[in-house]
Amino acid sequence: MQDISNERDREREQGRTLRRYRIYATTLLGAFAVLLAVTLAIPEPGFWILLLRSGAEAAIVGGLADWFAVTALFRRPLGLPIPHTAIVPRQKDRVGAWLGNFVVDNFLASHALAKEIKALDLVGKAAHWLTEPRNAGRLADRVVDAVPHALALLDDRDMRQLVARAFGGRLGAFDVSSMLGAMLKAVVKNGHHKRLLARLAPVARALLAQNEESFYAAVQKRLWFLPRRIDRYLSRQLLALLQDSLSELASPSPATAARLEDALLRLATELQQDDRLRARVQAAFTQAIALPEVQDWLQTLWDDVRRALLDDLASPEPALRRAVSDGLIALGAALETDPAIAAKLTAAIDRVISAENVSWRARAARFITAEVQGWNTAEFTRRMELWAGRELQYIRINGTVLGFLIGVALFLVTEFV
Repeated sequence: MQDISNERDREREQGRTLRRYRIYATTLLGAFAVLLAVTLAIPEPGFWILLLRSGAEAAIVGGLADWFAVTALFRRPLGLPIPHTAIVPRQKDRVGAWLGNFVVDNFLASHALAKEIKALDLVGKAAHWLTEPRNAGRLADRVVDAVPHALALLDDRDMRQLVARAFGGRLGAFDVSSMLGAMLKAVVKNGHHKRLLARLAPVARALLAQNEESFYAAVQKRLWFLPRRIDRYLSRQLLALLQDSLSELASPSPATAARLEDALLRLATELQQDDRLRARVQAAFTQAIALPEVQDWLQTLWDDVRRALLDDLASPEPALRRAVSDGLIALGAALETDPAIAAKLTAAIDRVISAENVSWRARAARFITAEVQGWNTAEFTRRMELWAGRELQYIRINGTVLGFLIGVALFLVTEFV
């Protein structure tokens, strides 16, 4: 509102100035018309009267000619349909196209922008600005304030489907076999499998002991054709064998440990190189992702993320704000302390600006052209006249005075030469 008020005040001041100088120019022209009338009324004019008459005649001619030229810029003089008048309103669209091309070619030219950006050192100034915690905090506040509005604009149902498709597609394309193979190799080479077995074996032995009856029932179900006493005996022997094997895995002998490591490394290699095994693992992984339970879980990810964001933003000190602020400070410090990163960023900006065929320059020209063409013709003409009116009235004054001087000079030349 303040800007609109200032603009109106400026236009009123321009209007008063235009009217004042228009009165000056018209009064001067009228004065010479009076002078001409007085000199014509003298019955026997002498040298000086004829001199003033000639100057007044030329002043009137010059003043009227310049009045016609100035008026013809903005309207038809005396309302007469004289060709090549009312130039500004008739050529408004051409002015817009010329202005758009002029701005783009002279002010948005790639070499001019690149030179100005280098002189401004935008990357250096931005880095220094971001390293100030207060500045980073203010920018983080803007980001945090915008998040709830952005979330409100998003449709939850569409976002659930989008997240499910995006994550599902990413997971389906993930090379799970190579990842498992690399992880298994790293675990074995660093000896983590020993600690893992030492922790898992007692847990497995405890589970077997707790589910002994279930184990007996499962064996009996598969060996139904044998007497129950034999089923029981076989179950106890098998269970004891499993318990002993788990105990040995918890603290294996050197030979057992070596065989186990070799087996795990072979499996890791096959996961990375055996196409058939890789295809089976990938197919199983893809089928697991396609399960309805997994798809339902993927769709709930958006709700979880949205709820977590809103809960965090509702807290007195949102973690998101701290994360954004810390990230901005870290970015500024990296740009300030690492010249290589700053140089690469500056070079990237320079490449974007220096590209002669970038579409944004053409869009800028079209934007300016369309804006000018969309202006009201009468309003455009009025503003142009307010902007240039004072200088154009000076042309009328100068033309009148110059006409008087030329008239005097021509009279003197004809008299003495």
